[in-house]
Amino acid sequence: MSEHHIEMGEKPEEKTPPKWVVHLCAIMVQVIFGIGNCIGKEALKSMPPLIFAFYREFFAGIILIAICLLSKQYHVHKNDYVRLFWVGFCMFGNQVAFLVGLSFAPAHVASIWQTTQPIMTIVLTLLLHMEKKSWLKIAGVVLATLGALIVAGLSGSGDIGKGAIVGSCFFFVNCLSNSSFVVLSKPLVRKYPAVTITALSYCICAVLVMAVSGCFYWRTPSAWAIPVTGLWCLTYYLWCNKYIDASIISAYSTFQPVSTFLVAAIFLHERLTLGDAGAVFIVLGLACVIWDSYRQKSQPKEEFLQEKMVHDGLSLLEKKCRVLGVGECRDWNGFVEGIWTTNSISKPISDSIRVNLLYYRQNYLQIAVGILLLFLLFFRRFTYAFLILMLVGL
Repeated sequence: MSEHHIEMGEKPEEKTPPKWVVHLCAIMVQVIFGIGNCIGKEALKSMPPLIFAFYREFFAGIILIAICLLSKQYHVHKNDYVRLFWVGFCMFGNQVAFLVGLSFAPAHVASIWQTTQPIMTIVLTLLLHMEKKSWLKIAGVVLATLGALIVAGLSGSGDIGKGAIVGSCFFFVNCLSNSSFVVLSKPLVRKYPAVTITALSYCICAVLVMAVSGCFYWRTPSAWAIPVTGLWCLTYYLWCNKYIDASIISAYSTFQPVSTFLVAAIFLHERLTLGDAGAVFIVLGLACVIWDSYRQKSQPKEEFLQEKMVHDGLSLLEKKCRVLGVGECRDWNGFVEGIWTTNSISKPISDSIRVNLLYYRQNYLQIAVGILLLFLLFFRRFTYAFLILMLVGL
């Protein structure tokens, strides 16, 4: 690959790996992350979380930068610098918040929170219009998340103290940052090698962690003892993100609590409980998400173009109805109905079509209610969850 092509963000055609390989890598990444929940908890007993995070990002960044230099895959176009910085910033929030939260809360609480990532990713991709809305995909993610909550919630300890509550606040930031990382890195991994984005993200993250940790531990030399940790999971994570949808990548995060409890059962001789049957819901949920992805890709091109035009047309419809006064716009029971003139859309789409669309705000409200219900179920506030369900039903 020439430097000119890399610098301009263009890549020659490359052979796409088999889908089963990509999905297998995504599963293995989450399994290793789940094992890391147990290992990281032990490692943090002898080291502050910020120092642990700094060394991990620093040495990982050096190794990956060396690989990029040897393979001459280190050029990024200047137009992508801002996005790359935010990807590194999201990694910073992900790593630091997770390690700080793990120092307060048990490992199984960390694994429970990872199951909220698919919901957060779905919300982000819908807000940014990166993926088409599909009830099958949303139902699959919710089903997988429910199964993971069953596994983690019924298999773990029932004691929730102040440490777990403080840790949960950090885990919320951790999961939101990781979902943002997946969504923001999607356009980059389509233009550049995954190892390049991983290396530069690690370097940005290391600088941010060093700045923060230096403010707290610059007078404590003993806190800077060097640990050893892995770095390849994130590279495969971004590599998978290149070939499959962001929602599918996040859906695989539900494997973390399963792997955490399996490792605890095998190596720590902990007994499996009834909650481990939630793995069935995880498999069913992932099957729905993957099937929906293949169903959309097999859709005829003309139908996809028309759906995309309708999907992106709501904001244009509102602007023309409210600002330019073009067409007709009415609200009937949560639906927008009107005429949208499509001068910029080429044939075979007609110049004027009639569209019926749900308000995006109504959809986002439904997703927000779902997230709120998950939080209430997590903290065992079943009465409040029941009341919210009753209000939504009314």
